[in-house]
Amino acid sequence: MMTERRNLRLFYIDDRIPPVEMAHIDLVFKGLYGWQTHCRHIFAAPFLEFDLLSVDINFSEDTTDPASADADNNTTWGLIHALTALARRQHHDRVRNRLPLAWEVRSVSPGTHREDVEGLRTYGLLRTLAAMPKDGENIFDCVMREYEESSREALYPASHSLVDTKLDVLFAEDLARQKSHGSEVRDIIDRLLCIWRRRFLEAVRTGTCRLGGSAARNQLAYLKGQNHIVAVGDDGPFVPIGNGKDMEYGIWLVSIFADKLRPDDQGRLTLALNDRFADLAYVEEPDDPVTITEWYGQLVKMGSGAISNPATMLLKVIARANPLIVTDKGDKAPLGALNHELRSSKSEPRANTLFDPPGRGMLLCFLCALSVLESDRPARTLTGLGKQYKIDANERTWRDGIKSNPALFGSLKPSEIAKGIVRAMKGEPEHDLGDIWIWLSEGVARWIKTLPAPKPKDLSDWRNLIRRRAPGLIEDQPLLAEILEDWK
Repeated sequence: MMTERRNLRLFYIDDRIPPVEMAHIDLVFKGLYGWQTHCRHIFAAPFLEFDLLSVDINFSEDTTDPASADADNNTTWGLIHALTALARRQHHDRVRNRLPLAWEVRSVSPGTHREDVEGLRTYGLLRTLAAMPKDGENIFDCVMREYEESSREALYPASHSLVDTKLDVLFAEDLARQKSHGSEVRDIIDRLLCIWRRRFLEAVRTGTCRLGGSAARNQLAYLKGQNHIVAVGDDGPFVPIGNGKDMEYGIWLVSIFADKLRPDDQGRLTLALNDRFADLAYVEEPDDPVTITEWYGQLVKMGSGAISNPATMLLKVIARANPLIVTDKGDKAPLGALNHELRSSKSEPRANTLFDPPGRGMLLCFLCALSVLESDRPARTLTGLGKQYKIDANERTWRDGIKSNPALFGSLKPSEIAKGIVRAMKGEPEHDLGDIWIWLSEGVARWIKTLPAPKPKDLSDWRNLIRRRAPGLIEDQPLLAEILEDWK
């Protein structure tokens, strides 16, 4: 049976007539216009799947709204529809991938809404719900970065200080400085697809969205042999989404690049694979033109790297954690010198909030292993880890990152992983970690290799401690045994 393949889905909300449909983009409900229609759709389908969202702010022409008789010519009721739509969206697919969302609110004159208190209240909630923060960002950082990514200009000048800026002022500025946009679907797609593509690359890079590994490589090999593809019917190349190994479903490439389709001399919509476009580039290099095939290759490289070598991902997580992890014993921990790099900051750590979902799961695994190295009585529970490293011991904090990445963590719960890692480090055969132990043991061994060798007078104690506390790590990672022998 053929695996499902689909177009990107646009949820278009307006107070007037529905939009003209566009090839290779599916309209949710064929577009939505009016309060009464929205109520009926919520009743029929309380949860929705869509990738693109475009909402008109001004709903003054909605004659079905309860307040339509008293409406002026410039309302902000559309923001309520946008907030409702976003709250209904299914953020994860059936294999726990978090697909990105590209969204906009439309207005011919967005600056006129700056003083609308009701609209500003709703926009603030909407803007916060739609935010996609990166590691360490607060709401101010996130809003300003996302505004700059979508508009290619700064929300505030570099000289502006945010020390005294209130949240409502930030949201008012963000709303008022949105570009003036019309409601043509072609223009909406031109605006949103480039944002979605960059966010999709970012999601694959961070592991929040995974590919079907072998299917992705096969599709890339096919694209490298083509100059163009013709968008005819339900056929052609696609981006396979899956669990990192197997494909679950695909998204048509002509849908992801619907804004780049052009008619050939026979009138068929065609996607040129060798033209260079600046707006296909990775989010950190927005002005570096790439071809569609290069974009796909970048996607496969990031997706494959995240799954094929999780130990390398773990090292990056450890590097981010270095200045944040402290213990209840400070520098007097048994392996204090070994962990010096982890304790450059004595401020209250926020390690549980600064990592994407797979990163949080990997951080938990590393802390479990570190606990064994540091103590003869390692933490076997999340509560114990919380006390030792002053982190959030709530299982939900760690569960989401683990549950959403079965290719990395299998089907184990955080508490089961914590107990299993202690057993594995101690050399007990029945730890049930499976592939987790393969990449974790490699990553921990490689991390230890990056640390400076202990002083000669401490060398014997270090070797004995590691050998006594983590015989399973030494047994399964010959690299670590070599490191201990090389320390002189």
